[in-house]
Amino acid sequence: MNLGVGARTEERAFLVELIELYRDLTPLWQTRSKDYNDRTKRAEAYDQLLAKYHERFPDATMDELKRRINTLRTNFRKELKKVLKSGKTGQVYASRAWHFQHLMFLADQEDNISSSDFLDESGMDDLVRFL
Repeated sequence: MNLGVGARTEERAFLVELIELYRDLTPLWQTRSKDYNDRTKRAEAYDQLLAKYHERFPDATMDELKRRINTLRTNFRKELKKVLKSGKTGQVYASRAWHFQHLMFLADQEDNISSSDFLDESGMDDLVRFL
């Protein structure tokens, strides 16, 4: 689907709102939280997120919402790895993904990024200063 500039800007603004709500719904992403394993709380959180998603996409299903969130997280993870690896090599890589900064709250949740991807123990501090 090819969106015009105005429609793309509107959709991105909406997705930023969706990401902000997602950030507030910690049972959906904060793996170290006890609520993360509580199916009832996760279902309630997904229902809230789907209600928001329906504002822009009224016919969307839960599966479509989860796919959208998964796509955003996957792209964020790839960009985060690039940023971290660039710091190790001394080359500067600044993500141009529009959603990267909005998803930074997920950075410490990415367990599959090995510790060798960080510069040192203060890798996240370096990343924050870099950004």
